[in-house]
Amino acid sequence: MAGQAQDAIETFWKVQDQGDYTRLTDLFADDALLEDPIWGRYEGKEAIGDFMTKMAVEMDKMGMHFEVDEISGDDHTAWAR
Repeated sequence: MAGQAQDAIETFWKVQDQGDYTRLTDLFADDALLEDPIWGRYEGKEAIGDFMTKMAVEMDKMGMHFEVDEISGDDHTAWAR
């Protein structure tokens, strides 16, 4: 059954598909931790916001985009493939 966590990840993908990664920052808590396998670890909403600004520039330069195949979740946990 879909819930808050699934709603958040669905919103993440909708925003990301539009290419403005800076709009993703609002989905993170002030004390969030983001670990990107390529770009590294970012602690806190401000650091994540800086990373999203960097992603907006880099993804545009490379002409890259991501596609989601599946999203599943509930109120507490969600994932995307």
